[in-house]
Amino acid sequence: MKSGVNVTSKKKNQVEVRMSNSRVVLLLCACSGIFFSSCGGDNDSQNENVGVDTDVSVERGNELGNFTGDHTRAVWVQQQKSGQIDKHAAGENLKLLGLDSLDGRGERALLEKVGSYSRPLFTPDGNRVVFSNKGVTKSDAGIRSYNSKCFVVNFDGSGLKELGGGYAEALWNDPVGGDIWVLASVGFKDDERVVMEGKQLIKFKLDDPEKREVVWDKTPVGADSFRMGRDGQKMVGQFPWPESGIVDLRTGFLQRTGNGCWTSMAPDDSCISWVFDGAHQNVSIYDRNGRALNTLAINTHSDLKGKRVYHPRWTNHAQFGVVSGPYIQDKKAGADRIDIYLARFAPDMSKVEEWHQITDNNRADLYADVWIQGGEDAALTVQEGQAVAVAPVKWPPESEHLFFAWKNNRESVELNGKISRLRAEGAARFGKRFDLAPGNGLFRAEGIDVNMIDANQWLTVDAVITPALKKGTIMEFGSYRFSQHDEEFRVTIRDSGNERSIRFGQPVAGRPVSIRLEFEPEGFAAMINGKAVDIWTSPLVNSSEWQEAGIIFGGEWDGRIERIAFYGGKGEGSAPQLPSTQIIEPETVEDRIKVRAKLLEMTPQPIVEDLGAYTRALVYHLYEIDEIIEGKCDAKRMIVAHWSLLDRNPASGVPSELGAFYHLDVEPLKNNPQLKSERTFDETSDLDAPIYFDMQTPSIQDFKSP
Repeated sequence: MKSGVNVTSKKKNQVEVRMSNSRVVLLLCACSGIFFSSCGGDNDSQNENVGVDTDVSVERGNELGNFTGDHTRAVWVQQQKSGQIDKHAAGENLKLLGLDSLDGRGERALLEKVGSYSRPLFTPDGNRVVFSNKGVTKSDAGIRSYNSKCFVVNFDGSGLKELGGGYAEALWNDPVGGDIWVLASVGFKDDERVVMEGKQLIKFKLDDPEKREVVWDKTPVGADSFRMGRDGQKMVGQFPWPESGIVDLRTGFLQRTGNGCWTSMAPDDSCISWVFDGAHQNVSIYDRNGRALNTLAINTHSDLKGKRVYHPRWTNHAQFGVVSGPYIQDKKAGADRIDIYLARFAPDMSKVEEWHQITDNNRADLYADVWIQGGEDAALTVQEGQAVAVAPVKWPPESEHLFFAWKNNRESVELNGKISRLRAEGAARFGKRFDLAPGNGLFRAEGIDVNMIDANQWLTVDAVITPALKKGTIMEFGSYRFSQHDEEFRVTIRDSGNERSIRFGQPVAGRPVSIRLEFEPEGFAAMINGKAVDIWTSPLVNSSEWQEAGIIFGGEWDGRIERIAFYGGKGEGSAPQLPSTQIIEPETVEDRIKVRAKLLEMTPQPIVEDLGAYTRALVYHLYEIDEIIEGKCDAKRMIVAHWSLLDRNPASGVPSELGAFYHLDVEPLKNNPQLKSERTFDETSDLDAPIYFDMQTPSIQDFKSP
């Protein structure tokens, strides 16, 4: 079916065909009933349609075809017991179900065995389904291990075949050779979170699974996130979760988009992609080059409004997508109320034009895929984002001596075939520019140890620093520490148990500066905004505690860090000349306000298990404004987003006494794009109150930063 074609004329024919097919199927079933009743079979098959009205189920197939206007099939994973929702399909109490708009059978199990089924994928012709067994085991310490395997089965349930190890992410039909390729993530690390992080993404032909090729290994990969564009040139995914992006498979370049989950790419030639937000209610739409276009709410069905959804995925038709929901706050409730919903998008992806509920039973239906006949002919009309008029200055400058670089949490840096990564620990989070905001936590560079730093005979460090109001450690690397004190920057160097301090500059809180630190056998030099500055050196009598780490950022310091580059070597060599200084404006504060407010409603503290794969979460509280101490605000009520969990630990100081008054330093949530991908919990009732973000530096219990 081509995009934009009026499907009304097709519906009558579709219904007539279905009625005819239904009579045939019913007749066959009646005749074959003698054989099935005498043979018995799997005990679980007796419960196949528990909670499902057969006549209603058959009618749902008819309605599905009427909604799409063509022959349509759906496949999904169904939880077999109520209770805790297995929304990541990590358990063994699942079945693989399907629905065909023409066969008159209604909802049915493709395979009778109850077990592990995840992420079913239709082949381009809709006749086969590829799925995975996650193979999850859990240690006594709560650590999950994965031994995933891929399988393929015909839609009629016959021809089950194992495809080998790995977790099937997507299928791609080669437009030239006609081969169907399976993209699979492999090499999963053990993790306490319900998150699958693999070493690489591979591909193999569906009909020749033994021959495997590496697609991506520059970063770890996050499962449940990859999809390739129709032309095979672009691929969306997570590198790993929650770091989403688009890869140009011709060049290997990764363009970071926003953080989030459940990324997907349109099946047409547009290479439009989306990233699911932390609220699990909206997707951010990006063009083929990773430029942001718009945000689309995908919970606008009457059953889903204000609720979370999961498993968003484009179908094989560019104007249709599927989700599961609604998910409510209590993870142990609602397992019998999770259904599959099919959305028809506007051609420009500006909104969901219409919804159709595919399933309606008393079990949790998850991980759906939908195939629509003729869907490959559909196309979106989305316009690409506006290109940047002036090419930005290349950063970092190319150098054989560069061994670590990190720009920000939206733009990746690749070195020697790998992408540099940082890991947040404790109360560390990201700032408005997607820069580092370590606060009462720290960030740790992955793959760098002390020896890699101290083995260099010369070392140069570049960074853009936004000083904090108070002193603290900006970064520590090997035997060097860079910190901010009351009226100066300070570098501490330790050598044979002794320490010496080098002082320079005059930091101004909130004003970004470009810093270069140069360590050579002859001595030390520093530059601020491209100019050499005077330094003062003095020995230190008392030694301090050191992290004994490769590179860490932060230590009870709430400034900001970005554009970090480390150069080093032995013998002669030097870092490249600093690029032209790019002016970085201080963060705006005109919308920031300080108020005294009464807590009216609060969202309960979520437990760690509610986070799933996330490591941080925000809760929304409703306040009545009693006094505006600083700034302007016309509202009488406000909702404030507070950090509730950081590094999977409870945040301290979250307001918790209803009726009590609190002094709050807040600014509009919309001014903080870095929060869009964070997990949020909201049980407030006022839908009209403006939403603000708590600007105080968060901390967590039992965490000590360096």
